[in-house]
Amino acid sequence: MACSVIASVSGCRGQPPAPEAQPDIEVPEPAPKPATADETGGLADAIEAPTGETEAGASEPIAEPAAAELAAELAAEPTADLADWSGDAPALITWSETGISVTDGKRERSLVEAPIETARYDPARRVIWYHEGKQLRALDLLRPPGKPIVVLDKVPPDTTVYLADGGVWLGEQRVPEYLDLRWAAGLKLELALTFDEVMNEALADALRGATIVDRSWLEALAKRELRTLPKPAKTEHLTGAPLEHCTTEDEPACGVGVAWPKSTWKLYVTAFDCGDYCHWSCGLWDSKTGHTADPDTLPTPTWDPEQAVYAGTCGPFYTDASGSAMVVGDQLCRGKRCSPLPGSGSYALGFLDPGPTIEAHP
Repeated sequence: MACSVIASVSGCRGQPPAPEAQPDIEVPEPAPKPATADETGGLADAIEAPTGETEAGASEPIAEPAAAELAAELAAEPTADLADWSGDAPALITWSETGISVTDGKRERSLVEAPIETARYDPARRVIWYHEGKQLRALDLLRPPGKPIVVLDKVPPDTTVYLADGGVWLGEQRVPEYLDLRWAAGLKLELALTFDEVMNEALADALRGATIVDRSWLEALAKRELRTLPKPAKTEHLTGAPLEHCTTEDEPACGVGVAWPKSTWKLYVTAFDCGDYCHWSCGLWDSKTGHTADPDTLPTPTWDPEQAVYAGTCGPFYTDASGSAMVVGDQLCRGKRCSPLPGSGSYALGFLDPGPTIEAHP
């Protein structure tokens, strides 16, 4: 089976399987303090859970309005006010087969209610792209709410669309035929191939029937000033990390990793294998203590002084701009406290105001 690029896990080039659900972690939240690393590069200190504050500085709980009240908010407010809606808590955008939502870990707000095939968030342009039926649609977070924008029509089911100017794939990267949409160069919609393979002419004919609908919006998008985003961590080949299962020259990808923000941790590739598709797994290594841990035990890793080699997820781990929240698999974590993403089978698309995305890949 080909790999999808939507879910947030590691392992398969394109998209690995979703991680198993983790139980809620209920640990009392410490008092706010500056983000620092503890003896093992403590993430718990680096992502404290914030609370809402009044102008006078007094902490107060974030309200949890009923679903009807949230629906009224959505009807009355422009979508761009989502940051205000979530207060001081980071707003995370999620999607499932039944719709797109935003959550702060306590409240949830529906943005789209529809059967959705795939979805991606472009934080630089603040646009959520998604497949619904035979249409590629966009939810522009810089426009007032209303009907989402229909970008493409007559798109066959299970079609991959590559939004070339946004660097976004909706669907599978490793497919023979796909639609390539370029909106900065004359609004071109082309049939393309990912590799040299005999084209399925019946599918190609169906793909050629797709049409661009809202050209004026795409033209305006081409001129939109991009928001500056945090740069991802630099990939490097680590020296000293244990590589029990990666010791031959045939596996040069092993040992490739990235630094975890505000800590001495490294997320690095511990196993790599290529057949029809490439698969890899990762572990955590503390360059200060030499201890290792399974990334699936984040946000409070269980460190092993014996330097066991783990085969866990390689990410992506989404963080928010304030550094107070992150996504671990299907859990939204603030400090040491985690809660499941809302809804069944939900995936994170990223924070409304993102921090660096942490991911190790060859």
